[in-house]
Amino acid sequence: MGVPGPTPVPVFGNMFTMIRKGLVDIFPFWNKQYGKIYGIFMPMAPVLIISDLDLIKEVAIKKFQSFPNRQIPTAFKIKPWNTNLLALRDDQWKHVRGVLSPTFSSGKLKKMIPAIERVASNLVSNVTEKAKTGEMIELKEFCGCFAMDVIAGVVFGIQVDSLKDPKDPFVYHAYNVIFGRQWLQALYVTLPFLAILLSKIGLTYFPKESSDFFYNATEAALKERRQETEKFGDFLQLLVEAEKEQETQQEIDAEIDHRSHLHTSSQQTHKGLTPDEINSNVLLFFVGGYETVSTAMSYTLFCLAANPECLHKAQQEVDEKLGKKPADYSTANELVYLDMCLNEAMRMFTPAFLHTPEARAARHPCSFLPFGIGPRNCIGMRLGTAGASHGSGSCLTKSHSRAV
Repeated sequence: MGVPGPTPVPVFGNMFTMIRKGLVDIFPFWNKQYGKIYGIFMPMAPVLIISDLDLIKEVAIKKFQSFPNRQIPTAFKIKPWNTNLLALRDDQWKHVRGVLSPTFSSGKLKKMIPAIERVASNLVSNVTEKAKTGEMIELKEFCGCFAMDVIAGVVFGIQVDSLKDPKDPFVYHAYNVIFGRQWLQALYVTLPFLAILLSKIGLTYFPKESSDFFYNATEAALKERRQETEKFGDFLQLLVEAEKEQETQQEIDAEIDHRSHLHTSSQQTHKGLTPDEINSNVLLFFVGGYETVSTAMSYTLFCLAANPECLHKAQQEVDEKLGKKPADYSTANELVYLDMCLNEAMRMFTPAFLHTPEARAARHPCSFLPFGIGPRNCIGMRLGTAGASHGSGSCLTKSHSRAV
């Protein structure tokens, strides 16, 4: 590639080294050895690794038109996953991103907060039951159930309790979608060309039965919302409204507003999203929302439990700002210290591969990117942080934790 880098193995590239040393350790190791710009080889593809912050900003923002596309995960190259935002390129990505962006504005997010609050209240009830018996809590399990229930409420407007009823059909199929067939993952990574061949015989990473379940559920939910007999405060309702409002000026937050980059050519003329695009992006909610929210939230609560002084300050802030009233969008934004703790946990244990508001201005904008940067950043960043913040804050109002 014309740049320094580790010696690859034919076909597999540097994959075995990455697996052996782990993703958390291998890139800092290579950075020290080869500098801020070096090359590695993934199976069948060269990859340029950049850790120069100014160059990252140049590529991701200033020269985005020259670098609009991203590597597509192998599992997302197969229907019904091949039309979600992570699988699209060029004009089709611009069109879908342009339609979806308004549904994630702060104004639209406020409509989803009641669903998050219901789930947070249920989480507190479950934690309280455990606390009464003195039973230890497996944070990842509890936070995972919270994330699952939030997705069900925010996307579909339905209420589930995945902790108490893990056999609920919605929960069962959602976990199938989130975790897929784990034994296929290594094969997809090392020999990606086999994915298409295996799909021909019905063997895919995400079970077809579960993908079909959510396709049918999405179609039924959209039909109900388009009949306008009742207004729902969920993502599918906002998507229906976005289709109707597409030609009007809509509120879009600065973090997700990249309309100057989203102009499409004449090839992309249809309004709204196709059924496949809707279903594919609904499925992406599970994959993108579950692990990130549950990981960020569980590490935040664990770090607070391991640092009693920080835990006390966070609880004091929550009590002062919220008292006994439930959090809404505006009051949740006042939890500055809890937000700092959440960001610190994401810095230490990034869910996807101490930040004070005052220090942020002095830092390089590309030094901390838990949700990416530029037009390809995470479209659901506000929703994800809102879920983790509400869940963590609710737990702090009712319980005192310690790490074991």
